[in-house]
Amino acid sequence: MANNNLSDQLNRCRRAGVPLVAVETPDPASAIRAVRQAWGDAAPIAQWDLALRTRAASEAGEPLAAEIGECDSWELPLRFSGAACEDAVAVVHGADVLVCGDRADPLTVQAVWHARDACKAQGKCLVLLGASFASLSPALRNDVVVLEEPLPDAAALDSLVRQVDACHRESLGSARPPVSDADAARAVEAVQGLSAFLAEQALAMALNGDGYNMGELWGHKRKLVSQTRGLSVHRGGESFADLGGLGPVKADLRAVMAGRRRPAVVCWIDEIGTTGLAARQDTSGVNQDQEGTLLSWMEDRDIYGVFYLGPAGTGKSAMCKACGGEFGVPTLRVDLGAMQGSLVGESQRALRDALRVIEAVAGDGRILAVATSNSVDGLSAPMRSRFTDTFFFDLPTAEERRPIWDVWLAKHPGIPGDARLADGADEGWVGRNIRQCVAKAWERNVPLAEAARHIVPVGSVEREEVERLRGQAAGRFLSASQPGVYRLPEPPKGRKMRR
Repeated sequence: MANNNLSDQLNRCRRAGVPLVAVETPDPASAIRAVRQAWGDAAPIAQWDLALRTRAASEAGEPLAAEIGECDSWELPLRFSGAACEDAVAVVHGADVLVCGDRADPLTVQAVWHARDACKAQGKCLVLLGASFASLSPALRNDVVVLEEPLPDAAALDSLVRQVDACHRESLGSARPPVSDADAARAVEAVQGLSAFLAEQALAMALNGDGYNMGELWGHKRKLVSQTRGLSVHRGGESFADLGGLGPVKADLRAVMAGRRRPAVVCWIDEIGTTGLAARQDTSGVNQDQEGTLLSWMEDRDIYGVFYLGPAGTGKSAMCKACGGEFGVPTLRVDLGAMQGSLVGESQRALRDALRVIEAVAGDGRILAVATSNSVDGLSAPMRSRFTDTFFFDLPTAEERRPIWDVWLAKHPGIPGDARLADGADEGWVGRNIRQCVAKAWERNVPLAEAARHIVPVGSVEREEVERLRGQAAGRFLSASQPGVYRLPEPPKGRKMRR
C-alpha cells in the first residue's frame, strides 16, 4: 500500500512543477506506488535501474519507456528531458549511489543537472529513489527537493496486522477468532519501525494456530535495528529489582514513565564522553556535524534527555538496561562512535538512519534519551544543556553497598563460608566490583573473602579521577544516591577531604 504522506508530498511537488525530486525510502516498491497515486494512472511513468534498465511503471508509460530505450544512468535524464511528452515521470532506483558521496558518478550528476530546466518547462519530474540523500553531490544540492517516505504509522500497521490475520485464517479455513485488540496492539508495537513490506512478511511468518508469536516478531525488529549502523536493541529483561540502591534515579524514571507523556522507547546514548563529540580539536567537520544533527533532532522532537555521570561500574549503564525492562518499553542502544566515518556525509547519513529507526519504533510516543559518561570533559555546553537533568553516580557508601550485595547474592545461592565480607573489606568498591566478586566466588565455589582477593576496587584504581568528578559534581548535579543536589562526602575523622 502506498504511503499517503509521501503521495501528498509528491502531489504538492507535481502541482508546483518541481522538476527534480529525491525520495529517501526504505521500500522503493512502496515509493513507486506513491508516485503512481500522486500522478494518476493516466500519467506516463517510466522507471530505470542498473539491473533491468528502462521499463514502464504505468500503462501510459509504455511509449515513454520505449522512447527512452536502453541506456546508462547518465543517459536517462537527458533522454527523458528530451522525450515528446508532458506531465511525465521517470523514476531512478538506487540513485543515492549515483549522485551522493565521494563515489558519485560525475556524468550522472551532470546529466541530472542538465535535465532540470527542460523538465521544468515541460511539466516533467525526475524522481530519484534511495536510502539517503544526506550526502547529495554539491552540484545538485540547490536543485533537488529531498523528500522522506516515513515508515508506516501505528494505524497503518494495525490495519496490516488484521489484514494478515484475516488472510491466514481464510487460507487455512481456521475457526480461530480474529486477533483481539490487545494482541493487535502488541503486534503493532513489535513491528513498529519496520517497512510495510518487511512488517507484512514478519507478521505472516509469526502467525500460528494461536495467533501471533510476539517473540518471533520482536526477533525481526532486533535484526532490523542491529542492521542499522551504531544501533542495537537491549532485551536483557533486567528491572529495578536487579539494582541495589540508586533510589533517586529510580524515582525520577518512575515519575517520567507515570507522567502525562509516557515515553514509548528509551534511547540509550552509551559513553557519550568517549565519542568524537568530546573531541573539540577535530577539524574535519565530522564531529560538529554529528553533534548538530543530534542537537537538532532532540530540539525538533522535544525529546526529554537525562545525563548519567560517574566513575565506571557505578550503575549508569545498568540503570539504562533496567529501565526498559521495568516499564515494558524497548531500550535502543546508540553507539555514536560506531556511526562516525571519515566523511561528514557518511557520519550524518548513519546518524540520520539511526534516528529515523528510533522515531519509527517510538511511533506516536515520546522518546526518553539517556546519555551515560565517565566524564563531561570536551562535551559542549549546548550538548550538556539538551539533557535536562544530570545525575552523579558516586562510589556507593557502605550502607548503599548492602542492597547491591543482596541482589547479587540472591542470584548466586550456595556460596560457601560467610555470607558477607568483614566490615570495611569492600571500601571503594562499586556495583561492578561486587558483581564480579560474587560471580567468582560462585563459579569457583570459594568463600567471598577468597574471591575478594582478586578484586581491585574502582575507588583505588581511579582515585584521582573519582575525586576530580566529585569536585565537578558538587553543588551542580543531582545525586543518584541521596535526594537533592550532590554534596561531597564527609571525610573520615582525623583526615581532611582532598580537593
